[in-house]
Amino acid sequence: MKKNNRIDVIVPCYNAHATLRRALLSVAVQSIAGEIDVTIVDDCSPSGGYEPVLAPFRPWLSVRELTLEENVGPGLARQRALDATHNPFIVFLDSDDTLAGPRSLEEMRAALEADANLTMVSGDFFSAGETADGSVAFQPYRGDMTWLLGNVYRRSFLDENGIRFIGPRTSEDFGFNTKVRLIGGMNRVLLYKHPAYCWYQLPQSFTRADPLRFAYDRNAGDFCETLLDALSLARRRGAPQKEIAASAVYGMMDYYRRVSEAEKLYPSAAEKNREQARRFYREMYREIAPEIPQRTYESQLSLLAERMSKTFPVESLSHLARDFAAFLETLAGEVRA
Repeated sequence: MKKNNRIDVIVPCYNAHATLRRALLSVAVQSIAGEIDVTIVDDCSPSGGYEPVLAPFRPWLSVRELTLEENVGPGLARQRALDATHNPFIVFLDSDDTLAGPRSLEEMRAALEADANLTMVSGDFFSAGETADGSVAFQPYRGDMTWLLGNVYRRSFLDENGIRFIGPRTSEDFGFNTKVRLIGGMNRVLLYKHPAYCWYQLPQSFTRADPLRFAYDRNAGDFCETLLDALSLARRRGAPQKEIAASAVYGMMDYYRRVSEAEKLYPSAAEKNREQARRFYREMYREIAPEIPQRTYESQLSLLAERMSKTFPVESLSHLARDFAAFLETLAGEVRA
């Protein structure tokens, strides 16, 4: 009996009729298109189902539609498809994006088949920022595991470790990959150093149409929820404490950044971010803080300075360290009160 080595490509869709053809075409031109099963998840789209889009592809591609009776968001839509499929390898594709390179899935799957210790292969990707006048700005992303973009996952690893999507509609990809990275370890992730995915940043998308509201309002609680979930699962699965500590410091420092920036750029959401910072401090950070190595703290502080300098000038690392320490002291007092 031939071993199953097929790939499930999962595509959550919400009113994606205008872009889904482009996404499916990028799957259909893969060199192993005949070994791929595509599951389109209709997340209760008000404009109706996707059969008119799918029908022309059926002679060339194994594709089915999974229709949800309520809108659950992209994370849970992907999870519904994961629960309804069974192939050993998994790829996530957003309905307005495309795969890049006709041999990328073949080569990434081959790497997973050649090394049973690998949990995933993570490909490079690039963004295509489209504007209303039709121009496009490209930006490369190399070795970036923040998003689901351009990755092939081993299903057995996800199942064995209970790695699942949860409810938040933003940062769901960050939370999912944090679980994969912490539980499996980066030594079990192979970086496929070729473009495997194109991320289309459409002008009408929420992140581009109202980026400040997205960053400082909509995403404030979701980031906390997904990171708490990821760190909690990683601890239960025995992930290295050093790596958990580094992610906890990253999260706490990121809330310092969010609060600082929101106060200047989106004041109505500053308290919302501060409340989520208190929650993260209370439920995770204060317990882990005594175990954080100084080297980890310093490296994360350098990354924080790099992130913040994209928005406001950073005076110095020592000044930033003092401000962050004062921020933690304030949170500690608020949590105790």
